[in-house]
Amino acid sequence: MKEIKVKSIEAGQRFDKFLKKYLREASSGFIYKMLRKKNIVLNGKKADGSEILNDGDSIKMFFSDQTFDKFTGKTSANDMDDHTSTSKIANSNMSKNDADNKGIDVYTQDGIKCISFKQYKVPIIYENNDLIFFNKPAGLLSQKSKPEDISLVDILTEYLKSTSEDADASSGFRPGICNRLDRNTSGIVAAGKSVRGLQALSEVIKNRSVKKLYTCIVEGRVIKGEHMSGYLIKNSNDNIVSLSQKPVEGAVKIETAYEPVSEMMVSGRAYTRLSVELITGKTHQIRAHMAYTGHPIAGDGKYGSKTKTECGYQLLHAKNLVFDNMDGVLKPLSGMSIEAAVPENFKIKNSR
Repeated sequence: MKEIKVKSIEAGQRFDKFLKKYLREASSGFIYKMLRKKNIVLNGKKADGSEILNDGDSIKMFFSDQTFDKFTGKTSANDMDDHTSTSKIANSNMSKNDADNKGIDVYTQDGIKCISFKQYKVPIIYENNDLIFFNKPAGLLSQKSKPEDISLVDILTEYLKSTSEDADASSGFRPGICNRLDRNTSGIVAAGKSVRGLQALSEVIKNRSVKKLYTCIVEGRVIKGEHMSGYLIKNSNDNIVSLSQKPVEGAVKIETAYEPVSEMMVSGRAYTRLSVELITGKTHQIRAHMAYTGHPIAGDGKYGSKTKTECGYQLLHAKNLVFDNMDGVLKPLSGMSIEAAVPENFKIKNSR
């Protein structure tokens, strides 16, 4: 028999979802069968999997050590022998030194906590027990697109492993981000360090209870602001979106508002810095919407810009998340504007 105590970071999720992540090598059919047969019980009672877990709940699994190791992925089906205890020791040592092996470094620079991982440096701009906000550098994926990719989710996972005893590899909770940025867009990304934090923050972002503000530099002179709407059509073959002013099949409605902040001349060409509110949040929305107006974002070759930038990427930065009155786990964010500093190389390259 194995007993698992639900940790604070795991509380708030459905019991069956916890089991599917914890027993990651087991099928859903096997898990529900074990629940029906009371080989898996919650707080000593039969459960159907729909229960919401609380901090400190007791989960008991009446399996052999071999079966438990097989379905948690500690051993393979062909490797359940007398070496189980040795394997556990090896796994324990790997977990203990995991951060060092993977090259993660946590340090403070100019009063800001930062994570260094591989070639990436990621500042932490706000953190509590349930939530964390990063200033993602351009060039870093928010989530993997291929198994070999390094993403912000990987960095978050390694950071939590290195700083929290609760965030071990066998945990039923997997940390995740609540908003995504394009690979070559820098700025603020919000994430959950616990189930309740991830769920609550994802919900308010999804239902637009949080204001999302960006800064960008576009080609040409923009004289006045505008609140734009349209219909976005995604072409999955080339990962480019287009806009229509009328609804068409497969399109989703989008809204973007912007205001000019300042004008500049670089190499004889006019540019405008804008403050942009992302009212909806769809793939390449700001990039496509600005290109549609005839003012593509500087450095965004995919959407028509010919401008070279010092950073080598489009000059689009997610600068603020602004919170109204919040309650529950989000109460500490009430009235706050979380801000991600604009990179120093967020500039147009001067050819003169």
